Amino acid sequence: MQLSDTNGTAAPTTGAAAPVRRAAAVLLVALVLLAGCGAEPTPATVQAQQDAAIAQAAAETAAIAERSAAQVEQARTDAAISRLQAESAAQDKLAADRWRAVRVGALNAAVIALALIPVLALAGAIAYGLKRRAVWMPRRSDGALPFPARALTIDDSRMALAGRQAADLALASVQPVPQPLTYSPRSDYRNDVDVAGGEVPALPIATHLPSFGELLGSGVIGPGKPLYLGTAADGPLTGTWKSIYSAGVGGLQSSGKSWTAVSLILQALIATGTRIVVIDPHDGDEESLGTRLGPVTPFLARPIASEDRAMLAVLDEVAEEIDRRRSDGGADRQPWLLVIDEWTSIQRGKAAERIASVIEAVTQEGRKLAVNCLLLGQRWSSTRGGGNDLRNTLTSAFVHRMRPEDARMLTGLRAEHLPKDMLQLAPGECYVQTTAGDFTRVQTPHMVEADVVQVAAFLAASAPVSEGAATGFPGSGHRLPAVVAEAGGKGLEGAANGAASGANDPLYAEVRAQLIAGRTMGEIRDLIAGEPVKGGGRAFQAANARLTAILQSLALESAVQVDDEPSQ
Repeated sequence: MQLSDTNGTAAPTTGAAAPVRRAAAVLLVALVLLAGCGAEPTPATVQAQQDAAIAQAAAETAAIAERSAAQVEQARTDAAISRLQAESAAQDKLAADRWRAVRVGALNAAVIALALIPVLALAGAIAYGLKRRAVWMPRRSDGALPFPARALTIDDSRMALAGRQAADLALASVQPVPQPLTYSPRSDYRNDVDVAGGEVPALPIATHLPSFGELLGSGVIGPGKPLYLGTAADGPLTGTWKSIYSAGVGGLQSSGKSWTAVSLILQALIATGTRIVVIDPHDGDEESLGTRLGPVTPFLARPIASEDRAMLAVLDEVAEEIDRRRSDGGADRQPWLLVIDEWTSIQRGKAAERIASVIEAVTQEGRKLAVNCLLLGQRWSSTRGGGNDLRNTLTSAFVHRMRPEDARMLTGLRAEHLPKDMLQLAPGECYVQTTAGDFTRVQTPHMVEADVVQVAAFLAASAPVSEGAATGFPGSGHRLPAVVAEAGGKGLEGAANGAASGANDPLYAEVRAQLIAGRTMGEIRDLIAGEPVKGGGRAFQAANARLTAILQSLALESAVQVDDEPSQ
């Protein structure tokens, strides 16, 4: 007989047959012993003995069979357990190998990262040092060079020398009233972009670049005169508000966009008596548009708005004016100009929604109603410039140094049609995009703070003291805006009352002497404060308020001197 193991294969039963043979041998021996006894067993006795022996052998055989079956079952169980243990050991080994690989990889990554840290730090330090050595730093107004000489180019040297000469002339000149210098040579070239090919021509020979003071003194800027947009390579670039209408002025910090706006605002006041309202959230800061316009603020339509409530009031006034002119058919053609500085940052303020609706009305209907706007900003991306629909309504642009992507959004030109030197423009250089589609590189008129004082004096002299609104400029055909009520009264008399505190200031004579000596507004403001002041802190605000009052008083004094001069 054969048994099957757990795999179904046959196994011999040699171990189970051996006890059976031993039992048979024992039975045989017993029979032999019985046969050897002297007595003759009876047949019944023999039969009983045989039956007993057979029964005992059968019992032993059954017990042996049971033990053999148990042993076979135990063997099967042991085999299954061994197989499971082998499979578990194999899985444990596989998991251990995988975890070992992960640990080794993580350790290698950590070692590499630690090794790269000093390399990256060294590379950053080298890059920073190279940038510090090669980056262009803003020039000081007195023509000094606050940057290494090895970083100078030929153009930088020429402009620095011109600035130094202008500063020397300022120190040597003595004027009866504050007056800017008129000698301001610089280098510039005009870049007539080939819109089809986008090529930028080479730099031409430098030409004489007149300053704002020189243009004002020679009568190029004056009542009824066209706007002087800048000096191109082939001569002055002039136009009217029909050449601009509503314009965007873009540029990074220190690119000259604020002075460009000041130039356009002053020309609008002088040439056509434009009614101007200004929104500047940073009014009072040293470099803000509102601070630079300080001496002529009495000739604006209302005080410069820097708070949300004042901004909304200005916007409401412009919207009401548009509605009024729309209803009466545009009978009143006195020009209006809404100026908004930090345009892109205001888009995130409380007045953003109202500003967007008013600007949309100005840009879409303002041209026929003589209401235009001037928007200044650094970023003109899709999300920060008011959206494509609003920017597309602007009819012109002044593009100072700025990123090509922002210039593309401001002008609407494709990237391949933009000049390649947008980030290399010097302060005061810009591309002018007019309503006719021209795209010309110009140098805007160089300006200093004293130019604004001179314009304030010109405006005061051109508007005789009277009750109510001021009269128009000779030959301008327009009425001057009324002086703001906050100045202390009506008309020019209000400006005189508002500037009275400036004339009584103990530093009045000293400020006048410093202006004659060619000092900048920042230097004079520090003199008034008794220490260097920056930003819009309380000390700066107080010094700036005193300086503004003194400048207004000087402007009115100049107007009185002009009126007292005998006519030729």
